[in-house]
Amino acid sequence: DSAMHFGGDEINLECWRQDETTHSWMKDKGFDVTLAVEHHVKRIMEFAQAMGRIPILYNDLYNLLPKDTSVLPPTTVVHVWSPIGSDHWQQELKRVTKNHRAILSSPWYLDHATRGIDSWRDFWSIDPLEPYSRSSPDQKDRVLGGEAMAWGEHVDATNAISSTWPLAAAVGERLWSPSSLQDIEDATRRMFRIRCRM
Repeated sequence: DSAMHFGGDEINLECWRQDETTHSWMKDKGFDVTLAVEHHVKRIMEFAQAMGRIPILYNDLYNLLPKDTSVLPPTTVVHVWSPIGSDHWQQELKRVTKNHRAILSSPWYLDHATRGIDSWRDFWSIDPLEPYSRSSPDQKDRVLGGEAMAWGEHVDATNAISSTWPLAAAVGERLWSPSSLQDIEDATRRMFRIRCRM
């Protein structure tokens, strides 16, 4: 593959501060936590470059970097996944795409579906490019696509398939279709057909 996802989600900087080995290393280098994170990301980027890979990282790690950092190469892709607040993903996506390409997952957490059989409607109705209706075309073009997610805290071998499908089909149709596709009744027929087939 041409890309490699390096993760970086849910980073707890208190762990970095409280871990004796890490704290000692930071002290020897003269680093505070911010400089230590920047150093860590720089090493990841060097690793990606040595392997000839496009680096991908979660926006959690991206957000810990100083805004003026030059650690990230322009090819870096930021994976926007944090589900904080209903509109948070829109603001975060717009902020990230000022400088980097992005993959969006925040609004498509399959394990957070709440409306039973009709949950697919919520996922299908989200237009990942809607925040860019008044933005520059360059920013819009930096949205590479999206990814539906189901987290292990809520999904295991007993419910993985039923938690994932056919909800993921609604996300797939939204991502692979033009934003002009808006007929929910027509979509309902397709979703019920795929549900029946599955």
